[in-house]
Amino acid sequence: MDGYNDQRMTFRHGLIHIVIGWDTWMNYRIRRNRSELPSTGFMEIGPGKYEGLHWQDGFIFVWEDAFGVAEGIIERHFPAYDHLGINDLPKDTASKIISDWRSAADHLPNLGASDIQRELNLFSPQLAGLVNEIDSQRFEIAALFKSLAVDCEDFLRQSNRVCILGI
Repeated sequence: MDGYNDQRMTFRHGLIHIVIGWDTWMNYRIRRNRSELPSTGFMEIGPGKYEGLHWQDGFIFVWEDAFGVAEGIIERHFPAYDHLGINDLPKDTASKIISDWRSAADHLPNLGASDIQRELNLFSPQLAGLVNEIDSQRFEIAALFKSLAVDCEDFLRQSNRVCILGI
């Protein structure tokens, strides 16, 4: 089970974690059903080009703040990435991102804190502060990267694009 069995707010590594029941808000679990979402604060990722619909069946959902750890790799290959907007990734770009997520998942458990920033491309000011969080949650984040890679490969088999819908 994720999280703790009590209700409290904790401050850890510069990020606020709200813990409610058995589920912590700052977790790296991919949700596959919109009924699992306690709010709209989730990134939506799915096959194809964005067609004006949100919260679609077949999409995956990652809590917005947790998804921040994956955004540096996206920005490396898709400089126009917008955390708040609509991002339609062509197949060649999405494939490079998938490859980097796989590589990061493999390397993350053994990286020093200084190498995390380089591996995950966390150089923009909004992402650089995540290094301590990643260092403390490296196994959960590696699992997130592996799942994102598998799911996005599935999306590319359905379509030649992957869309990431921001908040």
